[in-house]
Amino acid sequence: MNNLMDEYIEFTKKNLRKYMKIIFEKYYDNIVIDEYIKTYINARYYNITHSEVVSRAFFKRILNELEYKKEILERKLQKEEIKADERIIENAEKVFEYILFFDNVRKVDNFKTINSIKEVVKNLTILRNEKFKIKTKDDFEDKLYKQIVDDMLAKEIYLEKFEDDKFYLEMQNAKENIYYATLLNNIKVSENYSERAKDKAFSSKIVAEDKIKIEYILLSIISLKDILSGNFDDVYISRFECSLFKKEKKLESTLNLIDNQALKEKINLNITYEEYVTYNKKINELIGQGYKFCITLDNTFKDIEKLENLKIFNIVILPKEIRQYNEISRKKKIYKNIIEK
Repeated sequence: MNNLMDEYIEFTKKNLRKYMKIIFEKYYDNIVIDEYIKTYINARYYNITHSEVVSRAFFKRILNELEYKKEILERKLQKEEIKADERIIENAEKVFEYILFFDNVRKVDNFKTINSIKEVVKNLTILRNEKFKIKTKDDFEDKLYKQIVDDMLAKEIYLEKFEDDKFYLEMQNAKENIYYATLLNNIKVSENYSERAKDKAFSSKIVAEDKIKIEYILLSIISLKDILSGNFDDVYISRFECSLFKKEKKLESTLNLIDNQALKEKINLNITYEEYVTYNKKINELIGQGYKFCITLDNTFKDIEKLENLKIFNIVILPKEIRQYNEISRKKKIYKNIIEK
């Protein structure tokens, strides 16, 4: 089972290829288009950039990357490292300027010279007619418009299907761009049971292991929505249950929910120092696989010198009630990953 980020990105890739085939028809070049799609996905969903041109606007960073890719492809064509129609290399990059509207990078409402998705489609039709002299049928624009709108709606419906009235996340700001996520519920219980009994059951180890799956799905939705709006800065702290290390299949299925590099960058798995001492080898292995862990110090942390060993964690949480609080707090200027709670 893929996680929702993987599925969303695969759906986007499929749509991009489909639009390019419709627009370029017989001139479609699989190698060139796939190169552009890879660059677009990296910039759009993973914030990976190589261009030396610096832009604050998210859409401009994406366009800079596509321009960078175009220059690479043109050099490869000149050196005969690839065989391609030069017009495809030049104009596929231009098509992506319009694709930004279909993939929610740019909003038609905020654009001065384009009033609707239909006008975007009209511009694409003009491009293919002028650059490739492709004879266009009368219903071409209507069919492409319908396909694009249907796909945009399908993406919205896809995200909505993961929303759950029974569970929701409460966010607490820990520091600038860092948030604690807590899973809460609206589950109705029989009058025979008290709220305390419900909370006790909800906090049991077995339930907690299943609970974090719900939490990871909800955090994935929030993270994806962040990314769709160009927000790569906000990160979330979510509880991790170390009891999963004794259940290999359940551990795998749980981590698979966030096994995507974009999600790994956004979601920090929280463990205690005592848990880290117990499971350090397994946790270090997961860190090596790209998962981000944060660690909450407790009273089992006694040697201040070992703060140096905790640099592998993006975030070190320092609770005010632990015995070493004052001494560790004075080290915050040295260890920038410490946040107080």
